[in-house]
Formats: sequence, C-alpha cells, structure tokens
Amino acid sequence: MVFGEPALVESNPEVYVESAVRTIRETVRDRFAVSAVSGGVDSAVATIIAWLALNDALRPVFIDTGYMRLGEVEWVRDLYGRMGLEIDVIDAREEFYRATSGVCDAEEKRKVMREVFYKVLSGYARSVGASFIVQGTIAPDWIETVGGIKTQHNVLYQIGIKPEERYGVTIIEPIANLYKSQVRILARYLGIPEEIYRRQPFPGPGLLVRCVGCCSREKLAILKEATRVVEEKLENLGISQYFAAILSKAVESSIEVPEVFSRYRVFSFKERATGVKGDVRAYGRILGLGGGLEDLYARRAELLREFNLLRDYTRLLLLVGEG
Repeated sequence: MVFGEPALVESNPEVYVESAVRTIRETVRDRFAVSAVSGGVDSAVATIIAWLALNDALRPVFIDTGYMRLGEVEWVRDLYGRMGLEIDVIDAREEFYRATSGVCDAEEKRKVMREVFYKVLSGYARSVGASFIVQGTIAPDWIETVGGIKTQHNVLYQIGIKPEERYGVTIIEPIANLYKSQVRILARYLGIPEEIYRRQPFPGPGLLVRCVGCCSREKLAILKEATRVVEEKLENLGISQYFAAILSKAVESSIEVPEVFSRYRVFSFKERATGVKGDVRAYGRILGLGGGLEDLYARRAELLREFNLLRDYTRLLLLVGEG
C-alpha cells in the first residue's frame, strides 16, 4: 500500500491525508477494519485518517495490557469521545501478566508482548467481522527493529512476518514512513487535541520495559505510582524526555573504571538496559555513581565522555539519595 510521499507532510499535509484516505478506502472497500488505539499521537493520527476513509466501517479498540499508566483507560476513552469516536476496551490484563511472568530480558519482553498483542487484537477483529487492522507504526519503529537495535511490538511486514498467515488479518499502516515530527504536523492539521501530540512518548509494551529485569505485580504497582508523580512534577519543565523506571537495589562494586570515576562510590546492577552508544542504541550493563550529587552533576559532560568509552555499559545513573 502506498500512502504518499513523506515530504508532502511538511509542505502539504492535506494532500498526504487525501492520498492515505483514498488508499485505505480502495483497500478495505465494503469490508470492515479495526483500529488499534493508545494514548499516543501515532495511533491517534492513523485512526483519524482511517475514520475519514471508512467512518462507520471502522471500530477503534484499546487493549488494556495491564502495563498502562494509572487511569489510562479512562483518559483514552474520554479523549476519543471528545473527538467523536467511541472505542471498545478489551481487558486483557491477566493474559499479558501470565505471558510475561518470569520474562526478564527486555528484548524477550517485547517479543512476548507482540505475540499476545496480535493474538488479542486479531481475535477481536475476527469477532466483529473485520479483515483489517489499522495501526500507527512509524519509521523509527521498523528502522530500530530491522536494524536489530530493539524490537518494536508493532512491526511485522518489515521483518518478514505475514499477519495474513499468522493472525488472519491484513495490517494497514498509513504513517509507516513518517517520523514523529511529521506525525505531529498531521495531528495539528487533523485537529487532534494538543494534549495528545505534546504528550511524552510511551513505549508499546508500556511499563513492562520500564520495569527493568523481572517484573512482579508489586514492582509494577510502585512503578505506576512513580510514573504518575514523575509526569506530574516534570511536565512543565521543558525536559525533552522523562519517565520513571524501577530496577533492583544497586550494590557497591570494585569493577575497574576510568580514573575520573575513582573519587566516587561505584555501583553496579544485575539488570541490563537499552541506552545509546555513539549514535546508536545498544543493550548493556548499568553503572551507578554516588558521592556528592552537585559535584557529579557539575562534571556530567566529562563523566559522560569517559562513560561512553566503556564498551559494556549503556546507562549511567547518579545517586540522588538513600533510604
């Protein structure tokens, strides 16, 4: 399916939307489609474009995986209601909890989430007589997945998975070649509420991947409350990205580190995490430093330069306080 040139979005979003609407209409014809929605801008833009094409032949659906933020179901239902769309909510929490229990590796978590997500979503689609699923995959999703950086749960065709054979549905991705900035341009053009397109990005697997290592229900409950506090307190500070995560207690370590770190307490963690090395994402160990937060923060540029030379480490944490 061809949805227009990405360059059109910045110069003429109307033409891009008209092209996408026409493609969806010609693909679905007199059949039905389901649109997978979340609280994010990507799925909102894909859903509104599909609704312009199909109107009553589209059924928006939200899957509650259990790994959403506090109040997310109510927030999403209210938001789409204000846009004139009624969504169905599937409570699949227990199914996702069972499938992810004991899965501790971040990459494995993403793959398990993908399988359960499409099993639940395709089952719902078939139950309402839909042959198509519309979703908000964007370019970074499949670029990261194809490149082996990390698996995004909503990428199938691009890695050789045929949903028609595996799940019995066809996936429609009207913004799959766009980047986040372009998606936000479409959101503004489509009149989507600002609170969606200015919202912090949220991963498809939700808090499961922010619960570093194995995730218990106790850790998840703590993380949900921490997420609420972090988003509330940091919302208006102009920070480019902020989110809460939870991991095991750090232990003081005698590992060999650069000389610049020797004046601080050095901590290590048993879990691994995705970070950035150079210009690409990488999966590796976590290093912690403690001993005077103001000093650590003042020297952060120097510390980060040295940290980036450590081959096996992807995240540097600074100790704020104890107890």
